[in-house]
Amino acid sequence: MWKIKEAKLTEEEAPLLGDPAKRGVLLEAGTALLLALAGADILIMRHPDAVQLVRGFMKDLMAD
Repeated sequence: MWKIKEAKLTEEEAPLLGDPAKRGVLLEAGTALLLALAGADILIMRHPDAVQLVRGFMKDLMAD
C-alpha cells in the first residue's frame, strides 16, 4: 500500500522512525497538512486514519 521506502521499513531496520503501523499514516497526514497549508484545493488520501487526523487538525485550525 505505501510506496515510499520509509513507510515499508520494519522497526528493526529503522528503530528511530517509530512504530511502523503508525508511520505511514503520519507521513500521509503530514504531507496532506503541508499541502493544504501551502494552498492545495484538493487532497487525495488513502488511509482513513490519516483523513481523520487531517480533518481534526483543520477543524482546530478553523476554530475561534
